[in-house]
Amino acid sequence: MVAILEVMIEDKKLEGRTINGKPAREVIERRNNRIIKLFKHHGISVRLIGDMEKPAIILDETWCLSCWARNFDLILNTAPRGGNTIETIKLTDKIEDSDILVAYVQNELYHRRVYRVELENTGLYLAGYNFKNRKDSTGRYPVFARVHPKIYYSESKAQELVDELCMENYTTNII
Repeated sequence: MVAILEVMIEDKKLEGRTINGKPAREVIERRNNRIIKLFKHHGISVRLIGDMEKPAIILDETWCLSCWARNFDLILNTAPRGGNTIETIKLTDKIEDSDILVAYVQNELYHRRVYRVELENTGLYLAGYNFKNRKDSTGRYPVFARVHPKIYYSESKAQELVDELCMENYTTNII
C-alpha cells in the first residue's frame, strides 16, 4: 500500500503565523508528513485532503477515518464528530509499531464511508473540473483520472454529480 500526501488547500490564515518561532505552514506540513509516515509504516494507504490544519484522513479512497491531529498527537476516535477517544498516538520522528492503530483502521464501525464518481468501466474517477475559458470560468468540463479522485462525504451529493454528468452525456456511477 502507498501513502500519499495530497496537495492541501492553501490556507491564507497561516500567512505570517508562527508556532514556537517557526512558520506555521512548515510545522503543520511536518506534522502531516508524520501522519503519512505513521500509516505507511503500518502498510496502510491513506491520503490527507482538505484543510492542512485539520486534514481529513482518507483510507483506501473508501473511508474517512474518525481521527484527527492536535499539535503532534493523532487522536483516534469512535466517531467522526463527538466520539470518544480510543487512543492518542504521539507523532514523532521515531515510529513505533502500534497494534491499536492497525486494529482501529480495520474497525469500519468507527469510520465514515466516502464516495467517488467513476467514468463507467474505465477505472477513471472524477478528479475535478477544467474550463474552456479560464479567464471567466466558462465552458466547465469534468476531468477524470486514475489517482486523487474527488471525495464526497454523502452518497446523495455523489448522486447529484452522477445525474449532472449524465445530462452532459457522461456515463458514470458511484463507487
